Amino acid sequence: MFYALIMTPYVLVFPQIYRTCDFVDTSNCQLENPHFANLDMTVDVICTIDIVIKFFKVSGENRNFWSISRSYMSSTLLVDLIATLPGLFKGPSADLSIYSLKLFRLVHFQRLNGPLVYFMTWALSNQSKNERADKISFFSLLLYVFYLVHCLACIWISVGMQTNCDDETAKVNEYGLCNSSWIYANDFDKDDLLTLYAFAFYYIFEVITTVGYGDYCGTTTNEHVYLLFLEFCSISLFAMLMGSVSSIAGSDTIDEMIENKYDALYMWIKKIEKSAPIG
Repeated sequence: MFYALIMTPYVLVFPQIYRTCDFVDTSNCQLENPHFANLDMTVDVICTIDIVIKFFKVSGENRNFWSISRSYMSSTLLVDLIATLPGLFKGPSADLSIYSLKLFRLVHFQRLNGPLVYFMTWALSNQSKNERADKISFFSLLLYVFYLVHCLACIWISVGMQTNCDDETAKVNEYGLCNSSWIYANDFDKDDLLTLYAFAFYYIFEVITTVGYGDYCGTTTNEHVYLLFLEFCSISLFAMLMGSVSSIAGSDTIDEMIENKYDALYMWIKKIEKSAPIG
């Protein structure tokens, strides 16, 4: 799921990573790099297995097959099927309209921090539950922010591919003028895909943090509207982030302090048990 969440937006704006496509017209692509295509196919198979497993996953009040099935079918089953089965049946030959259905997997974005939670739970096993939970919450929050920037950067690239004034079919305004999108206006179409993505990630991070160096800017109406949307949303985003950081760094309540002491005592007893001679 981690691979699918990261790569799906990236492949949609850069189908060239495993297909031969025109930089703008991606409707007619030929499979070129089978390694990425096979990896995508493997992910679809794993997701299909995950769908089947969810029918048998006991949680909360759902203790038998029928209650588990009803709960799953009333939640994300339809979304999971739409995101997985079309690509699984069409295989690597699926066009971008089929591949875009994988975006439905974004409803599971909260699973993105799964590997991080497992690692930090192991690495911070000597700390109290509250301290461990606070640090996991903080780093999970950072991970979600970086993932949001990743998705927004991919959208920014997609917007930047819309208008190339060097193309004979490019539309002009009522005065006979044409404004190329930011990719063509700044000659990023001559760079490799990784350089283009790295710049888009940097620029979106600059926008949502309201740093605003002014080194680059949007050039078309669509880009200006998108950037205005980002700037408005970034205010709400960072208000939420500051609130979350404050709650994590804030002083503990009496109950939390008692629980921390209890955890410390429990860990101390476990250490004594391990160091005590057997027999």
